[in-house]
Amino acid sequence: MALNFKQMFMLVFFFIFLNVIACVPPAIINDYQLKGDAGKAWLMIHETWFRGEYRDILRKHGLEMSCAGCSYIYIDVIFTIDCRGRISGYEIVRENVCGGRASEELRDEMVRYFKSITYPAPLRNMRIKTKLGTGLSC
Repeated sequence: MALNFKQMFMLVFFFIFLNVIACVPPAIINDYQLKGDAGKAWLMIHETWFRGEYRDILRKHGLEMSCAGCSYIYIDVIFTIDCRGRISGYEIVRENVCGGRASEELRDEMVRYFKSITYPAPLRNMRIKTKLGTGLSC
């Protein structure tokens, strides 16, 4: 039995709809709330960024933390990870760079690594809130 145009359209629409539904991420979860494989995967990704990128970013922008001047350099970000393991969007919800705002260039560099990688299965279809950077307890 051959499908007519209307049936074919409905079938294609149905599969597109299923794909869109499958890629809608759930509510926001804080990175420290991730457990098991998801928690381990996120920790490894974040530590790789922190140890390999963060210091270079600070140096490039002439930023140095000290209790006498600049005690915080961070941005809080909500990353949306889609069903393919890619960042489909992000929102910066808080920032503190030496008591002020981060430049657009600094923000872009802080999230670049996270946008460049493919996330493992335990982190897919998630919205993760995380702090990129740190502060000193003076």
